[in-house]
Amino acid sequence: MKNKFLRFFKKYHSILSFVVVLPLILFSISGIILNHRELFSSIDLSRSWMPANYKFNNWNNAAVKGSVEIGKDSALIFGNVGVYLATENYSKFENYNAGFAEGTDNHKIYDLIKTSDHSWYAGTLFGIFYFNPNKKAWEEIELPVHHKRITSLVEKDQVLHIFTRSELFKMPLGTTQLTEFKLPKPTDFENKVGLFKTLWIIHSGEIFGTVGKLVVDLTGIIFIIISFTGVFFFTFRKYFKTGKFAISREKRVVYKKTNMRWHNQIGLYTAIILIITTATGIFLRPPLLIPIANKYIGKIKYTILDTPNPWFDRIRAVLYDDQLQRWVFATSEGFYFSDNDFASDLQPYPYQPPVSVMGVNVLKNSGKGTYLVGSFSGIYRWFPDQYAAQDYLTGEMYQPAAGMTSPFGNAAVAGYLVNGFGQEFWFDYSGGAFPVATQLQFAEMPAEITSEKISLWNVALEFHVGRMYEVFMGPFYILVVPISGLIVLFLIGSGVYLWFKMYWVRKKNKS
Repeated sequence: MKNKFLRFFKKYHSILSFVVVLPLILFSISGIILNHRELFSSIDLSRSWMPANYKFNNWNNAAVKGSVEIGKDSALIFGNVGVYLATENYSKFENYNAGFAEGTDNHKIYDLIKTSDHSWYAGTLFGIFYFNPNKKAWEEIELPVHHKRITSLVEKDQVLHIFTRSELFKMPLGTTQLTEFKLPKPTDFENKVGLFKTLWIIHSGEIFGTVGKLVVDLTGIIFIIISFTGVFFFTFRKYFKTGKFAISREKRVVYKKTNMRWHNQIGLYTAIILIITTATGIFLRPPLLIPIANKYIGKIKYTILDTPNPWFDRIRAVLYDDQLQRWVFATSEGFYFSDNDFASDLQPYPYQPPVSVMGVNVLKNSGKGTYLVGSFSGIYRWFPDQYAAQDYLTGEMYQPAAGMTSPFGNAAVAGYLVNGFGQEFWFDYSGGAFPVATQLQFAEMPAEITSEKISLWNVALEFHVGRMYEVFMGPFYILVVPISGLIVLFLIGSGVYLWFKMYWVRKKNKS
C-alpha cells in the first residue's frame, strides 16, 4: 500500500507539473508586477499586441466613467483614457492630459469636478490634481497619505471635499490647504472586515505592509525557481545525455543532484507560505469567490487591517443631495447616509440596491431622494425611502434573488453621462457606449483615443486573474485560477510527501 501511494504521488506530481508550469510562472511574474503598481505605472504596452476585446472600440474598457459639462455643446469626459475636451456635441475631442505623469495608469481618472469658482479638479489613481488654465496642464496637490486613490470629489459650502478610499480631506476653494476630517463610524460598525478583503491582502502580502509585499514577491520568485528546476529535472536526460548538449556522466550526476537539492529544499522550507499564497488566491475569483463575497470576520491583530479608522479601504463613491441635505456613501459594505453633516454616526440604508462585489462605478442624483447606482451588476434607479430599486434599462422593478448569486449582471456598467442636450448614455465595460431611451448613438471614438496603450499593470492583472485565457477557452477561462490553484496545492503536498518518503526516511535508515 505504501509503495502504491508513493507511485501515485510520483506519477501525478510529474504529470500535473507540466500542466500547470506555464500558468504558474505567469501567475508569479504578474503577481510581482501587481504588487508594485506605482513603480510600473509609467510602462505601457500597445493594445495591438492584445486580443481583440482589449482594444478600444465604441468607448469600451471603461474608457469613459463620466463627464463634466462646460457649455451647451462641450464637456470634459474622463475615465481610463484620462481627460478629453469634447466639443460640437461630442464630435470633436481634444487631449487634456498634459501635466499627468507618463503612463496609462497615471491617466486613470475616477472623478472630475468643476467647482463654483470655475476651477477644475481631477481625482486619479495616484492623487488629486488642479488644472492650471495658464499652463493648460494639471498640477498635483499633495495628499498626506500613502494610498492616494481618489474615489469622489464633492463641493459643499465653498469647500472641496476630497474622498480617498479611507479618508476625507477638506480644502477651501481658492486654496491648497488640506485638512483631514475624521468621519464618524457607521452605526452598524462591528470592527469586522470582509473575508474577501482579508484574503486579498493576505494573498498580496499587504497585510504586513511593504515587508509583507516583499515576502510575497519572494514567494513568486520561489515558484519560478521551483518551476524551472522541476522542468529541468524531467528534461535533463533527453538534452544532456546525447546530442550537442551531451556532457559526461559525472557532470550529469552533479548537475542532477544540485538541481534536485535546490528544488526539494526550497520547496520544503517555503511550503507553508506557498500554500497560504495559493489557497488565498483561488478564493479571489469566481466561482470560489461567490460563497465568501458577503462574509465578514474579525480584524487580524497587528496587521494593516487592525486600524482605528472605521472607513479603512471602504469608501467607493460619495455624493451630496442638496435637496435632502444628505450625504450618501457607497462603500464596500453597503450604502450609508448622514443628514446632519457628519455630526453623528452614519446610518445604513435599510434597503440596498444591487451592487457587484467589484464595487460601485456610478452614483448620481436622479431626483429628490432618488439615485442612479451603476456597477457590474447593472444600473438601477434606487428609491431608498420607498424600499425599491428599478432596472434603469428595462424598467423592471428589482427583486432580490434568494441564495448565492453571481457577482456580475447582464450589464457591466463602467460609466454614465448626460450630454448638454439631456441625452443619456451608459458605458458597458465590454460593449462600450449605449443610449438610454433613445436611438441616438454616442460619438465615434477618434483614432487618437483608440490608439491609447494599455498599462503593464493591467496586462499583468489579466494574466493573474485568468481573463487572458478567454481567447481560446471561452467562458471556461473562469476555471483557470481555481483549477491551477488546486493543482499547485496538490504539487506542494505531494512534493513534501515524496521528499519525506524518498529522502528523509532513506537518510534516516542509512544512519
